[in-house]
Formats: sequence, structure tokens, C-alpha cells
Amino acid sequence: MPFTDLVHYLNAGRTAKPAGPTTFSTAQGRVLAHFANLQLSSQFLPIVDTTTGQIYGHAAHLQAVSLRHGTPLDPHSVFVLPYDDEEFIYLDRLVRTLHALNYLHHPERSNLLLKVHPRHVLNVPANHGQVFAALLRTCGLSPQQVTLELEVGGLLPGDPVQRAITNYQAQGYHLAIHRFGRGDPNDALLEQLRPDIVRLDASQLESPQRLRDIARKTRAIGARLLLEDGATPHDTPHGTGELRQARPEACNTALPQARSEAARLNGLRPAA
Repeated sequence: MPFTDLVHYLNAGRTAKPAGPTTFSTAQGRVLAHFANLQLSSQFLPIVDTTTGQIYGHAAHLQAVSLRHGTPLDPHSVFVLPYDDEEFIYLDRLVRTLHALNYLHHPERSNLLLKVHPRHVLNVPANHGQVFAALLRTCGLSPQQVTLELEVGGLLPGDPVQRAITNYQAQGYHLAIHRFGRGDPNDALLEQLRPDIVRLDASQLESPQRLRDIARKTRAIGARLLLEDGATPHDTPHGTGELRQARPEACNTALPQARSEAARLNGLRPAA
């Protein structure tokens, strides 16, 4: 389906807002979304495999601008605007669809890392990921090309997040744990959930020995550590083989700058 036709198709109702149609638009080859008098757009942060120096994928980062004042907003503030759970689910799904549409035309498309808000997980009762999987296929992508990043906390039997993770993995999505180790670290969760990517909480980055320990445990289940560039207060211990993500301020929407930052991160891989 041609790109503009796809945008028109989605506007016609596949991602319809509870109180009216979704408003996607295109400008200079990018898709924009509109919500609550805000303009939403996508920024893709390169993730580099420090073992090989190759691009592993990209983390989607939301950018928001007030249409009234023309000023940029903190992306987290967008998610305080929905007035009920239904609108919140719509917004969370809208943002991920926006990123998927923009990633369609990314020249270095590989694995797309998307965050799922905890409130979305708690308010969808069953079949997590089915609606978004249908939207992905409409966009020409598949769940296998997407890694969903969730905050898990301390899971208990029957926890809604555990059910959501099971549903997501059954749909074919890859799984990333967001801020692992926050609060009371539970390393047994790694074996229980078997994620593909583990993004550590800042509290877990202080000790090189702790980093080595978690790296060993993630390798044992076939997962990878994901660190933001500059997140550790010390040099990363040799042999952790982590993935390294660029920071939003290092990559604007201009592709050459993102490529330059990815090339810089390539230089961080350990010597052979």
C-alpha cells in the first residue's frame, strides 16, 4: 500500500480515537500525529552491538510540540493528558503506531524497540498485542521485527504484567525489561521471563562487579544488556558484550547526525 494511502487508511478508523478520528499527517517524508493540541513525531536512537560494531536496531523516542505555543514538551508529560483508561490505551497505541509508520521508511531499518506504558498493560484485560500486531501488519511490519519494553517490578503469580508478557511473546514480539533491578533486585525474574534485552536501572550501574554478574546471568539465558551511552560512572567491564544506545540529545531527527552518533558508539566496542 502506498505510504500516503496507508496514512489515509489509518485515519479512516483503524486507530480511531474514542471520541473521533485519528489525525495522522505527513510532512517532509515523516508521519506526524496530533493529540490534545500537540504534534507528536518520532526520533530513532541507534542501538549498537559493541561486540560486532554493527547496528542492532533503534529505540523509538517520542517528540512532542505544543501547537498553541510551538514549544517542545517532555514526552512523559503527554501521558498525563488522557482523561480515562480508554483514552490512555488509545494514546499508548497511537504513539507506537506513529513510530511504526515512521520506521517503515528508515533506511537502516532492523529491530524496533518500543516502550509499552505500565498503565496500558494493567488496563488491557486480555490478548495483549493482538490489536497492535494487526496495525503492524497493515504498516508492512511484523511483531518479530519489534521488541516491546516493559517495566516489570516485582512480579507475583497471576500478575497482570506476567499475563501480558506471555501474550506478547505468544504473538511473536521480542521482550525487553525496562529498569531491571529497580527497588529490590530479583535476578530470578531473568530466568522466569527470559527476555531478549535487559535495560538496567541506574542503581545497578554503580558497581563493576554487579554489572559483570548481571551480564553473566543475561548471557546464560541468551539475552543482552542494554546501556545508554554515558550511563555508567566507570568504564564498562570488559566482556559484558552489551548493546549501547545513543541518547536523545545526541541524535536529532536528521539521519546524518544519528549515523554519526552510531559511528561514534561503534568505536566503544572492546578490542579483539
